[in-house]
Amino acid sequence: MKKHAFSFFLLYTAIYLSLFSCHNSNKAQVAFNARYAVLTDTLTPKSFKLNKNLRMVSTGIKNSENTSVDVIDTFLICKTLNAPKILNVYGQRSKLFLGALINRGEEPGQCLGIANILPTSQKGIVWLFDITLGKLVKINLPLTLKDTTAKVLDEIVLAGKLRGAKSVTLINDSTFAACSYYYNDYRYFVFNKTNVLFKAGELPPSPVNWPSNKINGKFAIDAIIYNASLLFNSKTRQAVAAYNKTDRLEFYKDNQLVKIARGIDLFDPTVDFKEEGENLFMPVENTETRYAYIHIAGTDQSLYALNSSGNAYKSKGNRILTFSWDGKPEAIYKLDANYSGFAVAKSMNTTTCYALRNDSGEIYVTTL
Repeated sequence: MKKHAFSFFLLYTAIYLSLFSCHNSNKAQVAFNARYAVLTDTLTPKSFKLNKNLRMVSTGIKNSENTSVDVIDTFLICKTLNAPKILNVYGQRSKLFLGALINRGEEPGQCLGIANILPTSQKGIVWLFDITLGKLVKINLPLTLKDTTAKVLDEIVLAGKLRGAKSVTLINDSTFAACSYYYNDYRYFVFNKTNVLFKAGELPPSPVNWPSNKINGKFAIDAIIYNASLLFNSKTRQAVAAYNKTDRLEFYKDNQLVKIARGIDLFDPTVDFKEEGENLFMPVENTETRYAYIHIAGTDQSLYALNSSGNAYKSKGNRILTFSWDGKPEAIYKLDANYSGFAVAKSMNTTTCYALRNDSGEIYVTTL
């Protein structure tokens, strides 16, 4: 029996390498793929139990300043592009505009570019991650709606090795996880207000034709090109990293990699490079750059990933792929247009999806 099992493993590895060796030509990449072959699933549309077209219905909420949508408690929250206030808030049921929050600026208590809104275990209390200023701001959402002069509850400026954080997600009220633009030697890191607590995962090796930025505290080539959205399920201690320029999902349990999902379109990153200074290069998108996962959201039971179908839609996607938190494919939901962001809310046995079209700032809704 052991002999047959070992033979199966060798056959599986050989098939996996034959699928990807044409894309990953150097020895480091071949070895990397072989090391994780047993954890890797190659997805096709048939991998998913359900394949369904969705009919999206307008909520009547429309504002060209809105760039995203999140569901927090009974609110729909939209980040804004250039408005004086950084957030627009609407009632989830009423769809009425309830107010605009947080002055746009660089002073304490202000923000410039909110990338992530992180609900806490306390009702109405959220962290806002400002990727432009590199800081986390904690607010009482209902209180701030009633009194726009209310002070923020806390503010953390990410310094030292916490700089360059991207796609911050909440583990508990004092611990966070994030990917990084500055470091190539891990997939994500876990941190508190002042320190990196530990690191998890690793990035795929870079092809031989990529330059290398080796300056600490500067943008790292691999980290930028293999950038991913990160989401953490605090109840199950599971995490997912969804790559942007290659169709790759990584599933973690207790910060250990347990599953890799490649596909449905199977493509690797394609970029050009521009020299910005001595030993410093920056990746530049070109006409052949393709996009995979645009945004991810989750419930306690499932992960939802907005996918661009491998086309150059950049910040737009036209289908949502769903998975269990341990990496099992569940459903493909085909959307009626390209959307730039979405959010899901589960109530009893019903999962509601809100999606925003960035060409109009209009929010649509459907039931999954």
